[in-house]
Amino acid sequence: MEIEDYIGLLQQGTNSWNRWRKMNPTMQPDFSRLDFTGVHWSEADFSHMNFMRARLHRSNLHRSNFTQANLSGVGLSGANLSEVSFKGANLSWASLTRANLQGADLRDVDFKNADLSGANLQGADLSGANLVGAKLTQTTMPDGSIYGKTQLEVALEPILAEIRQRGELDSYSPVMDRASTQTLGQTPAGVSSASFST
Repeated sequence: MEIEDYIGLLQQGTNSWNRWRKMNPTMQPDFSRLDFTGVHWSEADFSHMNFMRARLHRSNLHRSNFTQANLSGVGLSGANLSEVSFKGANLSWASLTRANLQGADLRDVDFKNADLSGANLQGADLSGANLVGAKLTQTTMPDGSIYGKTQLEVALEPILAEIRQRGELDSYSPVMDRASTQTLGQTPAGVSSASFST
């Protein structure tokens, strides 16, 4: 099948698409680098698919399934991703600015260097997620608190500077573990097992 055939299936509705995927479990359409800006594909099964560098800005993907999908470099700014499953997906370098991720399953997601500025993660599960290098400026975290540069990047830098002055940097990891989050005075609920770094 050609890309146009897969898109035609989706245009028939997500029920048709999901039936086709169930009947053809070994077929994995490649949607990388395609422009799907503004689509309405709620409750669709996109598990294990390749969306690398695709554009899905301002799309409605409510309750869709992206389990273990490759979404590296994808554009999802302003998208409705509420209750979406991204479990085990690769979202490194993705743009998720102002995206709605309320109630999303983000367990074991790779968010390395992703931009989550202004995103809403309230009620989302970030267990085991990798947030190393991620931008979290004005991001609403699972407990409803606003998290971002003022807490993570700005507040941590003086601590690291003091450690450097004491000559203890070699024995110190910049990853935000429990000790460093306590120093900042904040440990956002729902992200205790996620990995952070400046």
